[in-house]
Amino acid sequence: MPKIYRRVATGTDELLGWIDPEDGSIYDTTAGRDRYLGEVDYEEGEVYDDAEEFMGWVEDDGQVFASYDEDQEEYLGYVDEEGQLYMYSDEAEEDLHVGYVAEMTDEVEGAAALLFFFDEIA
Repeated sequence: MPKIYRRVATGTDELLGWIDPEDGSIYDTTAGRDRYLGEVDYEEGEVYDDAEEFMGWVEDDGQVFASYDEDQEEYLGYVDEEGQLYMYSDEAEEDLHVGYVAEMTDEVEGAAALLFFFDEIA
């Protein structure tokens, strides 16, 4: 089962959520119990929220984009083949390593992690 972690430089990485690989459901675990957030479409590489609104997608090379309107998109960062997550920062020369998806089965799971759990760099 893919689990989403925030990288903590000085301690134990923080479990943020998980994804059910059977149906693509995304869950937040930070409140002490699982809360449904949305789902991933494994075939299309797309991510949807709990109201079935399109949130973003992952490209074949792992780049993750958020969609705010039909014609507005933003590069968020990327996920590598190992499940490591990197966020774009206009203040840094390179994208920042923010976390990872343990047991990742598809890069769209990394897109979901960036879209739901890493909307800003901590």
